[in-house]
Amino acid sequence: MHIMLDLVYAVQLPLKIKNNELQYKYFACAKEGFKVENKTIQLGKDACRKLSNTRVGCKASASVKRTNDGKYVLFTFHEEHNHTLCTPRKRHFLRSNRKVTDVQKDLFNTLGRVNIGHTQVCHIMKEQVGGYENVGFTCLDAKNYARDLKALIADSDAQILIQNFKKLQQKNPSFFYAYELDAENHLKCVFWSDEIARNNYSMFGDLLSFDTTYSTNKYAMIFASFTGLNHHRLSITFGAALLANEKTESFSWLFEKFLECMGGNEPVLVTDQDPAMRSALEISFKLQNTDFVCGI
Repeated sequence: MHIMLDLVYAVQLPLKIKNNELQYKYFACAKEGFKVENKTIQLGKDACRKLSNTRVGCKASASVKRTNDGKYVLFTFHEEHNHTLCTPRKRHFLRSNRKVTDVQKDLFNTLGRVNIGHTQVCHIMKEQVGGYENVGFTCLDAKNYARDLKALIADSDAQILIQNFKKLQQKNPSFFYAYELDAENHLKCVFWSDEIARNNYSMFGDLLSFDTTYSTNKYAMIFASFTGLNHHRLSITFGAALLANEKTESFSWLFEKFLECMGGNEPVLVTDQDPAMRSALEISFKLQNTDFVCGI
């Protein structure tokens, strides 16, 4: 009976629980009842999606109840469907059979940190379990999970970033970070450098390059990096930052935090000809009677 209910009745409706024990449960066909015709979902100002009508008024249903001796018996049963039944090979498409488990969510989150998208993760899971029918959800479910996760952290992502920095510093006191908020408590600037980067600077920090040519699409923040060369002439990173803008005050704050992180040791700095950056260098590095060489 359990197999029959699992295959045929895709919707599990009202249940009754008493003293933490299930007393009654009702199963209905996924195609029961009728939906409003031409129902649409508004996706934006000019975009909408029309929902397909899957309800055909099927009355097939079943219910079970708990007896006084603790057993469960079939209470009502209406067998006849008015539509073609879902085959076992397609049962994983039924909504009641699709669920992203906690283990699978952890895998999505882990692989997502190394820039593996949800579609690729679905392919990996398919290879592990021998087919999409054994995964337990569809690629669309994975996409929806990623969307819901982003919506969940949308207003707290900056706070999560700072909390992660705090945890890293607790594990290793040599990890350095600093941040600044604007008048509305939004993240304005943040700088960080780990133990390896700081050690590299102590050995190879005589000359470094400061680059702000990268920008993030979602947050409209500028990614800035302090880089240099080691004795193998390979690029190494001394620190990185996110800036809300390229104004003098932002660069000045960043250079001051960089010098604080590196013990006040001033390097020879190679950068572009940005006027705001030049002003910030004069303030933070206290440059006087210095010639700025451009066009080399």
